[in-house]
Amino acid sequence: MKGMLGLWKNESIKIFRPVANKIILIIAVLLIAVPPCFTYIISRSENGGYDEYYYVPDDDADAEVKVYFYAERDTRDFFRDNEISQNSWRYSRYCGSYRDLKMKQYACEEVTSGRTDAQTVASLFGWLFETPSETDVYTEDGMLHDGPAAVSPSYEEITADDIDFAKELEKAKVDLAELEYNITEQSVKEYAQSRADSAKKTLEAAKLQRAEASANFDDGKNSAYLGAFNRAKADVEIAEYQISAYKAFAEADKDEEDWMFSEIEGCLPMVFSTLRESCVEDEKTFISEDYGDRTYEQYKRECEKTQSRAREAAITVQYSLDNKIPLSDYVQNSTKSTVYGSLGTAAAITVIVMIIITVTLIAGEYSNGTIRLLLIRPKTRSKIIISKFLALMTCAILISIVGFVLVYGISIALFGVSDAFVPELMYSSGVIEVPALVYGALKLILPLFSGIFIISIAFMMATVTEKIAVAAVLPFIVDMFSGVVQTIALSLIEKFSFLRFTMLPYLNLGNLLVSPVDRFIYRPMIFSPDAAVYSDISLLAGVIIIALHTLAMYIIALAVFRKKEIKS
Repeated sequence: MKGMLGLWKNESIKIFRPVANKIILIIAVLLIAVPPCFTYIISRSENGGYDEYYYVPDDDADAEVKVYFYAERDTRDFFRDNEISQNSWRYSRYCGSYRDLKMKQYACEEVTSGRTDAQTVASLFGWLFETPSETDVYTEDGMLHDGPAAVSPSYEEITADDIDFAKELEKAKVDLAELEYNITEQSVKEYAQSRADSAKKTLEAAKLQRAEASANFDDGKNSAYLGAFNRAKADVEIAEYQISAYKAFAEADKDEEDWMFSEIEGCLPMVFSTLRESCVEDEKTFISEDYGDRTYEQYKRECEKTQSRAREAAITVQYSLDNKIPLSDYVQNSTKSTVYGSLGTAAAITVIVMIIITVTLIAGEYSNGTIRLLLIRPKTRSKIIISKFLALMTCAILISIVGFVLVYGISIALFGVSDAFVPELMYSSGVIEVPALVYGALKLILPLFSGIFIISIAFMMATVTEKIAVAAVLPFIVDMFSGVVQTIALSLIEKFSFLRFTMLPYLNLGNLLVSPVDRFIYRPMIFSPDAAVYSDISLLAGVIIIALHTLAMYIIALAVFRKKEIKS
Protein backbone atom coordinates (compact mmCIF):
# COMPACT_ATOMS: atom_id res chain seq x y z
CA MET A 1 0.00 0.00 0.00
CA LYS A 2 2.85 2.33 0.89
CA GLY A 3 4.57 1.60 -2.40
CA MET A 4 1.32 2.33 -4.27
CA LEU A 5 1.02 5.69 -2.54
CA GLY A 6 4.59 6.48 -3.51
CA LEU A 7 3.89 5.71 -7.17
CA TRP A 8 0.71 7.81 -7.00
CA LYS A 9 2.68 10.73 -5.59
CA ASN A 10 5.38 10.42 -8.23
CA GLU A 11 2.87 10.30 -11.07
CA SER A 12 1.08 13.33 -9.65
CA ILE A 13 4.36 15.22 -9.59
CA LYS A 14 4.85 14.34 -13.26
CA ILE A 15 1.53 16.03 -14.00
CA PHE A 16 1.96 19.22 -11.96
CA ARG A 17 5.71 19.87 -12.20
CA PRO A 18 6.27 20.45 -15.97
CA VAL A 19 6.01 24.10 -16.97
CA ALA A 20 3.91 23.21 -20.02
CA ASN A 21 1.32 21.47 -17.84
CA LYS A 22 1.28 24.40 -15.42
CA ILE A 23 0.54 26.76 -18.30
CA ILE A 24 -2.23 24.46 -19.57
CA LEU A 25 -3.83 24.31 -16.12
CA ILE A 26 -3.65 28.09 -15.66
CA ILE A 27 -5.25 28.62 -19.08
CA ALA A 28 -7.97 26.10 -18.15
CA VAL A 29 -8.78 27.98 -14.93
CA LEU A 30 -8.93 31.28 -16.83
CA LEU A 31 -11.25 29.78 -19.45
CA ILE A 32 -13.53 28.42 -16.73
CA ALA A 33 -13.84 31.96 -15.35
CA VAL A 34 -14.92 33.40 -18.72
CA PRO A 35 -18.57 32.14 -19.07
CA PRO A 36 -20.03 33.88 -15.97
CA CYS A 37 -18.21 37.09 -16.92
CA PHE A 38 -19.46 36.89 -20.49
CA THR A 39 -23.01 36.20 -19.30
CA TYR A 40 -22.80 39.26 -17.05
CA ILE A 41 -21.69 41.48 -19.95
CA ILE A 42 -24.59 40.23 -22.07
CA SER A 43 -27.07 40.79 -19.23
CA ARG A 44 -25.88 44.36 -18.77
CA SER A 45 -26.60 45.07 -22.42
CA GLU A 46 -30.13 43.70 -21.92
CA ASN A 47 -31.02 45.53 -18.73
CA GLY A 48 -34.58 46.43 -19.70
CA GLY A 49 -33.76 50.02 -20.63
CA TYR A 50 -35.21 51.91 -23.57
CA ASP A 51 -33.19 52.96 -26.61
CA GLU A 52 -33.90 56.28 -28.28
CA TYR A 53 -35.43 56.37 -31.74
CA TYR A 54 -33.29 58.36 -34.12
CA TYR A 55 -35.47 57.88 -37.19
CA VAL A 56 -38.39 60.26 -37.68
CA PRO A 57 -40.60 59.70 -40.75
CA ASP A 58 -41.30 62.61 -43.06
CA ASP A 59 -44.80 64.00 -43.43
CA ASP A 60 -45.03 62.49 -46.88
CA ALA A 61 -43.86 59.05 -45.72
CA ASP A 62 -46.03 56.03 -46.40
CA ALA A 63 -48.91 55.49 -44.00
CA GLU A 64 -47.52 52.09 -43.05
CA VAL A 65 -44.17 53.62 -42.00
CA LYS A 66 -45.77 56.42 -40.00
CA VAL A 67 -48.27 54.22 -38.20
CA TYR A 68 -45.64 51.67 -37.20
CA PHE A 69 -43.14 54.32 -36.09
CA TYR A 70 -45.53 56.46 -34.08
CA ALA A 71 -47.02 53.40 -32.37
CA GLU A 72 -43.57 52.10 -31.41
CA ARG A 73 -42.47 55.53 -30.21
CA ASP A 74 -45.56 56.12 -28.09
CA THR A 75 -45.41 52.64 -26.60
CA ARG A 76 -41.78 53.08 -25.62
CA ASP A 77 -42.41 56.54 -24.18
CA PHE A 78 -45.44 55.41 -22.18
CA PHE A 79 -43.71 52.50 -20.47
CA ARG A 80 -40.50 54.46 -19.95
CA ASP A 81 -42.28 57.50 -18.51
CA ASN A 82 -44.16 55.25 -16.09
CA GLU A 83 -40.87 53.60 -15.07
CA ILE A 84 -41.96 50.15 -16.25
CA SER A 85 -38.90 48.09 -17.17
CA GLN A 86 -38.90 45.90 -20.26
CA ASN A 87 -38.13 43.03 -17.88
CA SER A 88 -41.27 43.57 -15.80
CA TRP A 89 -44.43 41.49 -15.99
CA ARG A 90 -46.51 44.55 -16.85
CA TYR A 91 -44.42 45.20 -19.94
CA SER A 92 -44.62 41.54 -21.00
CA ARG A 93 -48.36 41.43 -20.48
CA TYR A 94 -49.45 44.77 -21.93
CA CYS A 95 -46.81 46.02 -24.38
CA GLY A 96 -48.21 44.19 -27.42
CA SER A 97 -51.80 45.21 -26.68
CA TYR A 98 -50.78 48.84 -26.13
CA ARG A 99 -48.82 48.94 -29.39
CA ASP A 100 -51.70 47.44 -31.37
CA LEU A 101 -54.19 49.98 -30.00
CA LYS A 102 -51.79 52.81 -30.84
CA MET A 103 -51.42 51.45 -34.37
CA LYS A 104 -55.19 51.26 -34.63
CA GLN A 105 -55.50 54.85 -33.44
CA TYR A 106 -52.94 56.20 -35.92
CA ALA A 107 -54.36 54.09 -38.76
CA CYS A 108 -57.82 55.60 -38.15
CA GLU A 109 -56.35 59.09 -37.95
CA GLU A 110 -54.69 58.59 -41.35
CA VAL A 111 -58.16 58.09 -42.86
CA THR A 112 -60.17 60.62 -40.83
CA SER A 113 -57.58 63.35 -41.52
CA GLY A 114 -57.68 62.63 -45.24
CA ARG A 115 -53.95 61.89 -45.47
CA THR A 116 -54.49 58.32 -46.68
CA ASP A 117 -57.44 56.71 -48.43
CA ALA A 118 -59.53 54.20 -46.51
CA GLN A 119 -58.85 51.24 -48.81
CA THR A 120 -55.08 51.59 -48.43
CA VAL A 121 -55.32 51.60 -44.64
CA ALA A 122 -57.77 48.70 -44.69
CA SER A 123 -55.41 46.62 -46.84
CA LEU A 124 -52.43 47.41 -44.60
CA PHE A 125 -54.01 47.25 -41.16
CA GLY A 126 -57.18 45.26 -41.63
CA TRP A 127 -56.02 42.71 -39.06
CA LEU A 128 -56.36 45.39 -36.37
CA PHE A 129 -60.11 45.44 -36.97
CA GLU A 130 -60.74 41.69 -36.93
CA THR A 131 -63.91 40.44 -35.28
CA PRO A 132 -64.30 37.57 -32.79
CA SER A 133 -65.45 34.17 -33.91
CA GLU A 134 -68.05 32.00 -32.25
CA THR A 135 -67.46 31.15 -28.60
CA ASP A 136 -64.61 28.72 -28.05
CA VAL A 137 -63.18 28.06 -24.61
CA TYR A 138 -59.76 27.17 -26.01
CA THR A 139 -57.44 29.53 -27.88
CA GLU A 140 -54.20 29.07 -29.77
CA ASP A 141 -51.97 30.52 -27.06
CA GLY A 142 -52.54 27.41 -24.98
CA MET A 143 -54.54 29.28 -22.33
CA LEU A 144 -58.26 28.96 -21.67
CA HIS A 145 -60.47 32.04 -21.83
CA ASP A 146 -64.19 32.58 -21.57
CA GLY A 147 -65.98 34.34 -24.38
CA PRO A 148 -65.14 34.60 -28.09
CA ALA A 149 -61.71 33.59 -29.34
CA ALA A 150 -60.22 35.91 -31.94
CA VAL A 151 -59.68 34.56 -35.42
CA SER A 152 -57.29 36.36 -37.75
CA PRO A 153 -58.90 36.85 -41.18
CA SER A 154 -56.72 37.59 -44.17
CA TYR A 155 -56.33 41.24 -45.11
CA GLU A 156 -58.47 40.76 -48.23
CA GLU A 157 -61.43 39.90 -46.02
CA ILE A 158 -61.37 43.39 -44.48
CA THR A 159 -62.34 46.22 -46.82
CA ALA A 160 -62.88 49.93 -46.29
CA ASP A 161 -66.65 49.34 -46.39
CA ASP A 162 -66.35 47.06 -43.35
CA ILE A 163 -64.79 49.73 -41.13
CA ASP A 164 -66.26 52.91 -39.63
CA PHE A 165 -62.92 54.66 -39.05
CA ALA A 166 -64.35 57.56 -37.02
CA LYS A 167 -66.14 55.18 -34.69
CA GLU A 168 -63.11 52.91 -34.46
CA LEU A 169 -60.92 55.91 -33.61
CA GLU A 170 -63.10 56.85 -30.65
CA LYS A 171 -63.23 53.24 -29.52
CA ALA A 172 -59.43 52.97 -29.72
CA LYS A 173 -59.04 56.06 -27.52
CA VAL A 174 -61.44 54.67 -24.92
CA ASP A 175 -59.67 51.28 -24.97
CA LEU A 176 -56.30 52.99 -24.61
CA ALA A 177 -57.45 54.97 -21.58
CA GLU A 178 -58.73 51.78 -19.94
CA LEU A 179 -55.55 49.91 -20.79
CA GLU A 180 -53.33 52.70 -19.45
CA TYR A 181 -55.25 52.58 -16.19
CA ASN A 182 -54.79 48.82 -15.94
CA ILE A 183 -51.08 49.12 -16.66
CA THR A 184 -50.37 51.85 -14.14
CA GLU A 185 -53.01 51.41 -11.45
CA GLN A 186 -54.16 47.80 -11.45
CA SER A 187 -52.52 45.78 -8.67
CA VAL A 188 -51.18 42.28 -9.09
CA LYS A 189 -53.98 41.00 -6.90
CA GLU A 190 -56.63 42.69 -9.06
CA TYR A 191 -55.06 41.38 -12.26
CA ALA A 192 -54.73 37.85 -10.89
CA GLN A 193 -58.30 37.92 -9.61
CA SER A 194 -59.64 39.03 -12.99
CA ARG A 195 -57.75 36.21 -14.72
CA ALA A 196 -58.89 33.69 -12.11
CA ASP A 197 -62.52 34.83 -12.56
CA SER A 198 -62.14 34.38 -16.31
CA ALA A 199 -60.70 30.91 -15.76
CA LYS A 200 -63.63 30.02 -13.46
CA LYS A 201 -66.10 30.94 -16.20
CA THR A 202 -64.06 28.89 -18.62
CA LEU A 203 -64.11 26.00 -16.17
CA GLU A 204 -67.88 26.03 -16.07
CA ALA A 205 -68.06 26.09 -19.88
CA ALA A 206 -65.49 23.30 -20.09
CA LYS A 207 -67.45 21.16 -17.63
CA LEU A 208 -70.56 21.53 -19.79
CA GLN A 209 -68.56 20.50 -22.83
CA ARG A 210 -67.16 17.54 -20.89
CA ALA A 211 -70.65 16.44 -19.89
CA GLU A 212 -71.85 16.69 -23.49
CA ALA A 213 -68.77 14.83 -24.79
CA SER A 214 -69.21 12.17 -22.10
CA ALA A 215 -72.81 11.64 -23.12
CA ASN A 216 -71.82 11.31 -26.77
CA PHE A 217 -68.94 8.99 -25.90
CA ASP A 218 -71.33 6.86 -23.80
CA ASP A 219 -68.62 5.05 -21.80
CA GLY A 220 -66.77 3.96 -24.92
CA LYS A 221 -69.78 2.66 -26.85
CA ASN A 222 -69.39 5.45 -29.39
CA SER A 223 -65.63 5.52 -29.90
CA ALA A 224 -65.83 8.26 -32.56
CA TYR A 225 -66.18 10.76 -29.69
CA LEU A 226 -63.06 9.57 -27.85
CA GLY A 227 -60.91 12.52 -28.97
CA ALA A 228 -63.58 15.10 -28.12
CA PHE A 229 -64.14 13.50 -24.72
CA ASN A 230 -60.40 13.47 -23.90
CA ARG A 231 -59.99 17.10 -25.00
CA ALA A 232 -62.96 18.16 -22.88
CA LYS A 233 -61.39 16.46 -19.85
CA ALA A 234 -58.10 18.21 -20.59
CA ASP A 235 -59.88 21.59 -20.85
CA VAL A 236 -61.34 21.10 -17.38
CA GLU A 237 -57.96 20.08 -15.99
CA ILE A 238 -56.23 23.07 -17.60
CA ALA A 239 -58.80 25.54 -16.24
CA GLU A 240 -58.32 24.14 -12.73
CA TYR A 241 -54.54 24.56 -13.06
CA GLN A 242 -55.07 28.15 -14.21
CA ILE A 243 -57.26 29.02 -11.25
CA SER A 244 -54.67 27.63 -8.81
CA ALA A 245 -51.85 29.45 -10.58
CA TYR A 246 -53.54 32.86 -10.50
CA LYS A 247 -54.55 32.31 -6.88
CA ALA A 248 -50.84 31.95 -6.03
CA PHE A 249 -49.96 34.97 -8.22
CA ALA A 250 -52.43 37.11 -6.29
CA GLU A 251 -50.30 36.62 -3.17
CA ALA A 252 -47.00 37.54 -4.90
CA ASP A 253 -44.67 40.04 -3.25
CA LYS A 254 -43.09 42.82 -5.30
CA ASP A 255 -39.88 40.89 -5.99
CA GLU A 256 -41.85 37.76 -6.96
CA GLU A 257 -44.23 39.26 -9.51
CA ASP A 258 -42.04 39.00 -12.61
CA TRP A 259 -40.90 35.39 -12.32
CA MET A 260 -44.35 34.20 -11.25
CA PHE A 261 -45.93 35.89 -14.24
CA SER A 262 -43.30 34.38 -16.55
CA GLU A 263 -44.03 30.89 -15.26
CA ILE A 264 -47.80 31.32 -15.53
CA GLU A 265 -47.99 32.98 -18.93
CA GLY A 266 -44.65 31.82 -20.35
CA CYS A 267 -44.27 28.18 -19.36
CA LEU A 268 -47.79 26.97 -18.59
CA PRO A 269 -49.24 27.75 -22.05
CA MET A 270 -46.67 25.39 -23.60
CA VAL A 271 -47.55 22.72 -21.05
CA PHE A 272 -51.30 23.17 -21.54
CA SER A 273 -50.97 23.10 -25.31
CA THR A 274 -49.06 19.82 -25.11
CA LEU A 275 -51.57 18.36 -22.66
CA ARG A 276 -54.42 19.06 -25.05
CA GLU A 277 -52.64 18.16 -28.29
CA SER A 278 -51.62 14.76 -26.91
CA CYS A 279 -55.20 13.64 -26.21
CA VAL A 280 -55.80 10.21 -27.67
CA GLU A 281 -58.01 10.10 -30.77
CA ASP A 282 -60.17 7.14 -31.78
CA GLU A 283 -58.65 4.47 -33.99
CA LYS A 284 -60.56 5.53 -37.10
CA THR A 285 -59.24 9.09 -36.81
CA PHE A 286 -55.76 7.69 -36.14
CA ILE A 287 -55.87 5.69 -39.38
CA SER A 288 -57.10 8.69 -41.40
CA GLU A 289 -54.36 10.97 -40.08
CA ASP A 290 -50.64 10.78 -40.89
CA TYR A 291 -49.02 9.28 -37.79
CA GLY A 292 -46.12 7.60 -39.58
CA ASP A 293 -45.51 3.87 -39.28
CA ARG A 294 -46.66 3.59 -35.66
CA THR A 295 -49.37 1.22 -34.58
CA TYR A 296 -52.42 2.52 -32.74
CA GLU A 297 -51.15 0.99 -29.48
CA GLN A 298 -47.78 2.73 -29.89
CA TYR A 299 -49.57 5.99 -30.61
CA LYS A 300 -51.67 5.64 -27.43
CA ARG A 301 -48.60 4.87 -25.29
CA GLU A 302 -46.80 7.92 -26.67
CA CYS A 303 -49.80 10.15 -25.98
CA GLU A 304 -50.10 8.84 -22.43
CA LYS A 305 -46.38 9.35 -21.86
CA THR A 306 -46.54 12.92 -23.21
CA GLN A 307 -49.57 13.74 -21.08
CA SER A 308 -47.84 12.32 -18.01
CA ARG A 309 -44.85 14.60 -18.66
CA ALA A 310 -47.11 17.60 -19.16
CA ARG A 311 -48.87 16.94 -15.85
CA GLU A 312 -45.54 16.56 -14.07
CA ALA A 313 -44.49 19.95 -15.48
CA ALA A 314 -47.78 21.60 -14.45
CA ILE A 315 -47.49 20.16 -10.94
CA THR A 316 -43.89 21.37 -10.70
CA VAL A 317 -44.85 24.90 -11.76
CA GLN A 318 -47.75 24.93 -9.30
CA TYR A 319 -45.40 23.78 -6.53
CA SER A 320 -43.02 26.58 -7.51
CA LEU A 321 -45.81 29.16 -7.29
CA ASP A 322 -47.34 27.87 -4.06
CA ASN A 323 -44.00 27.63 -2.25
CA LYS A 324 -42.45 30.70 -3.91
CA ILE A 325 -39.47 28.74 -5.21
CA PRO A 326 -38.66 30.28 -8.61
CA LEU A 327 -37.59 28.15 -11.55
CA SER A 328 -34.20 29.52 -12.55
CA ASP A 329 -35.10 29.82 -16.26
CA TYR A 330 -37.77 32.38 -15.37
CA VAL A 331 -35.67 34.58 -13.08
CA GLN A 332 -34.17 37.65 -14.70
CA ASN A 333 -30.35 37.53 -14.44
CA SER A 334 -30.59 34.26 -12.55
CA THR A 335 -27.41 33.43 -10.66
CA LYS A 336 -28.32 29.72 -10.73
CA SER A 337 -28.75 29.65 -14.51
CA THR A 338 -25.38 31.33 -14.92
CA VAL A 339 -23.78 28.84 -12.54
CA TYR A 340 -25.30 25.78 -14.20
CA GLY A 341 -24.37 26.87 -17.70
CA SER A 342 -20.85 27.80 -16.64
CA LEU A 343 -20.33 24.50 -14.79
CA GLY A 344 -21.21 22.60 -17.96
CA THR A 345 -18.55 24.60 -19.78
CA ALA A 346 -16.10 23.97 -16.94
CA ALA A 347 -16.64 20.21 -17.31
CA ALA A 348 -16.01 20.41 -21.08
CA ILE A 349 -12.80 22.39 -20.52
CA THR A 350 -11.65 19.92 -17.87
CA VAL A 351 -12.13 16.98 -20.24
CA ILE A 352 -10.11 18.67 -22.99
CA VAL A 353 -7.30 19.50 -20.58
CA MET A 354 -7.28 15.98 -19.20
CA ILE A 355 -7.03 14.48 -22.68
CA ILE A 356 -3.91 16.56 -23.31
CA ILE A 357 -2.37 15.71 -19.94
CA THR A 358 -3.23 12.01 -20.29
CA VAL A 359 -1.55 11.52 -23.65
CA THR A 360 1.52 13.48 -22.57
CA LEU A 361 1.77 11.55 -19.30
CA ILE A 362 1.48 8.11 -20.94
CA ALA A 363 2.91 8.50 -24.44
CA GLY A 364 5.41 11.06 -23.18
CA GLU A 365 7.03 8.32 -21.08
CA TYR A 366 7.91 6.47 -24.28
CA SER A 367 9.09 9.45 -26.32
CA ASN A 368 11.26 10.72 -23.44
CA GLY A 369 12.59 7.27 -22.60
CA THR A 370 11.57 7.59 -18.93
CA ILE A 371 9.42 4.48 -19.19
CA ARG A 372 12.56 2.33 -18.89
CA LEU A 373 13.51 4.01 -15.60
CA LEU A 374 10.02 3.37 -14.30
CA LEU A 375 10.08 -0.32 -15.18
CA ILE A 376 13.40 -1.11 -13.52
CA ARG A 377 11.76 -0.40 -10.16
CA PRO A 378 10.47 -3.40 -8.22
CA LYS A 379 6.84 -2.56 -9.02
CA THR A 380 4.34 -4.51 -11.08
CA ARG A 381 3.09 -3.02 -14.30
CA SER A 382 -0.45 -3.16 -12.92
CA LYS A 383 0.53 -0.83 -10.09
CA ILE A 384 2.17 1.55 -12.57
CA ILE A 385 -1.02 1.75 -14.67
CA ILE A 386 -3.23 2.16 -11.59
CA SER A 387 -0.99 4.87 -10.15
CA LYS A 388 -1.17 6.83 -13.41
CA PHE A 389 -4.95 6.49 -13.42
CA LEU A 390 -5.19 7.72 -9.82
CA ALA A 391 -2.89 10.66 -10.56
CA LEU A 392 -5.00 11.68 -13.54
CA MET A 393 -8.23 11.43 -11.53
CA THR A 394 -6.62 13.50 -8.77
CA CYS A 395 -5.81 16.19 -11.32
CA ALA A 396 -9.35 16.12 -12.74
CA ILE A 397 -10.88 16.36 -9.26
CA LEU A 398 -8.67 19.32 -8.33
CA ILE A 399 -9.57 21.18 -11.53
CA SER A 400 -13.25 20.46 -10.87
CA ILE A 401 -13.10 21.75 -7.30
CA VAL A 402 -11.30 24.92 -8.37
CA GLY A 403 -13.79 25.37 -11.24
CA PHE A 404 -16.81 24.83 -8.97
CA VAL A 405 -15.63 27.38 -6.41
CA LEU A 406 -14.56 29.82 -9.11
CA VAL A 407 -17.84 29.68 -11.03
CA TYR A 408 -19.97 30.07 -7.91
CA GLY A 409 -17.77 32.84 -6.54
CA ILE A 410 -17.67 34.88 -9.75
CA SER A 411 -21.40 34.39 -10.44
CA ILE A 412 -22.39 35.54 -6.95
CA ALA A 413 -19.95 38.46 -7.13
CA LEU A 414 -21.41 39.63 -10.45
CA PHE A 415 -25.11 38.79 -10.10
CA GLY A 416 -25.49 38.79 -6.32
CA VAL A 417 -26.79 35.98 -4.16
CA SER A 418 -30.24 36.26 -5.84
CA ASP A 419 -31.44 32.68 -6.36
CA ALA A 420 -27.99 31.10 -5.99
CA PHE A 421 -29.06 28.94 -3.04
CA VAL A 422 -32.73 28.45 -3.95
CA PRO A 423 -33.50 24.72 -4.31
CA GLU A 424 -33.94 23.18 -7.74
CA LEU A 425 -37.25 21.40 -8.34
CA MET A 426 -37.13 17.86 -9.71
CA TYR A 427 -39.85 15.24 -10.02
CA SER A 428 -40.01 11.62 -8.92
CA SER A 429 -43.51 10.49 -7.89
CA GLY A 430 -43.85 14.05 -6.63
CA VAL A 431 -41.89 17.30 -6.56
CA ILE A 432 -38.48 17.11 -4.86
CA GLU A 433 -36.46 20.09 -3.65
CA VAL A 434 -32.78 19.54 -4.50
CA PRO A 435 -30.33 21.89 -2.72
CA ALA A 436 -28.80 24.30 -5.23
CA LEU A 437 -25.21 23.35 -4.33
CA VAL A 438 -25.99 19.66 -4.76
CA TYR A 439 -27.67 20.26 -8.11
CA GLY A 440 -24.77 22.48 -9.22
CA ALA A 441 -22.29 19.79 -8.22
CA LEU A 442 -24.24 17.26 -10.30
CA LYS A 443 -24.21 19.65 -13.27
CA LEU A 444 -20.41 19.50 -13.08
CA ILE A 445 -19.87 15.90 -12.03
CA LEU A 446 -22.20 14.16 -14.49
CA PRO A 447 -20.71 15.54 -17.73
CA LEU A 448 -17.26 15.09 -16.20
CA PHE A 449 -18.08 11.47 -15.40
CA SER A 450 -19.01 10.99 -19.07
CA GLY A 451 -15.73 12.70 -19.91
CA ILE A 452 -13.81 10.10 -17.88
CA PHE A 453 -14.73 7.58 -20.58
CA ILE A 454 -13.21 9.86 -23.24
CA ILE A 455 -10.13 10.28 -21.04
CA SER A 456 -9.90 6.49 -20.76
CA ILE A 457 -9.86 6.32 -24.57
CA ALA A 458 -6.90 8.72 -24.54
CA PHE A 459 -5.23 6.56 -21.87
CA MET A 460 -5.71 3.40 -23.91
CA MET A 461 -4.63 4.99 -27.19
CA ALA A 462 -1.51 6.47 -25.61
CA THR A 463 -0.57 3.05 -24.18
CA VAL A 464 -1.14 1.27 -27.50
CA THR A 465 0.35 3.79 -29.96
CA GLU A 466 3.07 5.38 -27.75
CA LYS A 467 2.57 8.57 -29.85
CA ILE A 468 1.21 11.76 -28.32
CA ALA A 469 -0.36 13.20 -31.49
CA VAL A 470 -1.85 9.91 -32.67
CA ALA A 471 -3.23 9.08 -29.21
CA ALA A 472 -5.00 12.43 -28.95
CA VAL A 473 -6.87 12.23 -32.28
CA LEU A 474 -9.59 9.67 -31.40
CA PRO A 475 -10.57 11.08 -27.97
CA PHE A 476 -10.76 14.61 -29.41
CA ILE A 477 -13.02 13.38 -32.23
CA VAL A 478 -15.26 11.56 -29.73
CA ASP A 479 -15.39 14.64 -27.50
CA MET A 480 -16.13 16.98 -30.41
CA PHE A 481 -19.04 14.97 -31.81
CA SER A 482 -20.41 13.51 -28.58
CA GLY A 483 -23.39 15.89 -28.51
CA VAL A 484 -24.42 15.09 -32.09
CA VAL A 485 -23.98 11.34 -31.58
CA GLN A 486 -25.95 11.44 -28.33
CA THR A 487 -28.81 13.34 -29.98
CA ILE A 488 -29.03 10.90 -32.88
CA ALA A 489 -28.93 7.94 -30.49
CA LEU A 490 -31.71 9.43 -28.35
CA SER A 491 -33.87 10.10 -31.39
CA LEU A 492 -33.51 6.47 -32.47
CA ILE A 493 -33.69 4.81 -29.07
CA GLU A 494 -37.43 4.06 -29.24
CA LYS A 495 -36.94 2.31 -32.56
CA PHE A 496 -33.67 0.56 -31.69
CA SER A 497 -33.90 -0.36 -28.01
CA PHE A 498 -30.44 -1.96 -27.97
CA LEU A 499 -28.98 1.57 -27.99
CA ARG A 500 -29.89 1.79 -24.29
CA PHE A 501 -27.06 -0.64 -23.55
CA THR A 502 -24.40 1.27 -25.48
CA MET A 503 -22.42 4.38 -24.62
CA LEU A 504 -24.08 6.48 -27.29
CA PRO A 505 -27.08 7.90 -25.32
CA TYR A 506 -24.88 8.65 -22.30
CA LEU A 507 -22.02 10.59 -23.88
CA ASN A 508 -23.04 13.58 -21.74
CA LEU A 509 -24.92 12.62 -18.58
CA GLY A 510 -25.42 16.30 -17.80
CA ASN A 511 -28.01 16.46 -20.59
CA LEU A 512 -30.07 13.82 -18.78
CA LEU A 513 -30.35 15.80 -15.54
CA VAL A 514 -33.56 17.65 -16.34
CA SER A 515 -36.75 18.64 -14.58
CA PRO A 516 -40.22 18.12 -16.11
CA VAL A 517 -40.35 21.83 -16.95
CA ASP A 518 -37.09 21.62 -18.94
CA ARG A 519 -38.91 19.48 -21.49
CA PHE A 520 -41.06 22.46 -22.38
CA ILE A 521 -38.45 25.23 -22.06
CA TYR A 522 -35.94 23.50 -24.32
CA ARG A 523 -37.60 22.36 -27.50
CA PRO A 524 -35.03 19.96 -28.98
CA MET A 525 -33.99 20.13 -32.59
CA ILE A 526 -31.87 17.68 -34.52
CA PHE A 527 -28.19 17.89 -33.58
CA SER A 528 -29.08 19.54 -30.27
CA PRO A 529 -28.11 17.78 -27.00
CA ASP A 530 -31.36 19.13 -25.57
CA ALA A 531 -33.09 16.19 -27.26
CA ALA A 532 -32.02 14.31 -24.14
CA VAL A 533 -34.81 15.97 -22.18
CA TYR A 534 -37.40 13.93 -24.08
CA SER A 535 -35.81 10.58 -23.30
CA ASP A 536 -36.80 8.08 -20.64
CA ILE A 537 -33.40 6.47 -20.28
CA SER A 538 -32.12 6.01 -16.75
CA LEU A 539 -29.41 8.23 -15.34
CA LEU A 540 -28.28 5.39 -13.06
CA ALA A 541 -28.05 3.05 -16.05
CA GLY A 542 -25.89 5.65 -17.77
CA VAL A 543 -23.51 5.82 -14.82
CA ILE A 544 -23.16 2.03 -14.77
CA ILE A 545 -22.62 1.75 -18.54
CA ILE A 546 -20.02 4.52 -18.54
CA ALA A 547 -18.21 2.89 -15.63
CA LEU A 548 -18.13 -0.46 -17.47
CA HIS A 549 -16.90 1.07 -20.73
CA THR A 550 -14.26 3.09 -18.89
CA LEU A 551 -13.10 -0.02 -17.04
CA ALA A 552 -12.86 -1.85 -20.36
CA MET A 553 -10.55 0.86 -21.77
CA TYR A 554 -8.22 0.60 -18.77
CA ILE A 555 -8.22 -3.21 -18.91
CA ILE A 556 -7.17 -3.01 -22.57
CA ALA A 557 -4.46 -0.50 -21.66
CA LEU A 558 -3.23 -2.75 -18.83
CA ALA A 559 -3.23 -5.85 -21.04
CA VAL A 560 -1.23 -4.06 -23.74
CA PHE A 561 1.18 -2.52 -21.24
CA ARG A 562 1.88 -5.86 -19.58
CA LYS A 563 2.92 -7.43 -22.88
CA LYS A 564 4.87 -4.46 -24.23
CA GLU A 565 8.56 -4.86 -24.74
CA ILE A 566 10.36 -1.68 -23.83
CA LYS A 567 13.22 -1.04 -26.21
CA SER A 568 16.51 -0.02 -24.68
